[in-house]
Amino acid sequence: MPYSPNASISGYLSYKDKKLIDGVHQLGKPVWTTISDAPKEEVRELIHLGINGIISDYPDAMEKFLIQKQ
Repeated sequence: MPYSPNASISGYLSYKDKKLIDGVHQLGKPVWTTISDAPKEEVRELIHLGINGIISDYPDAMEKFLIQKQ
């Protein structure tokens, strides 16, 4: 498969790995993850580690959580 600057990595990865997140950012790529019923502490940790986006089945609850976090 030829190299594509728009390629993404998918599959199971340990997204709680700061070195992995920083490495992807150094390549100029964002880091997104999905959550379903993750505890609030896990969401806080992901944000602290530098995740660029979180895909959720409950966007209203995520918005409320992010507003309360500020």
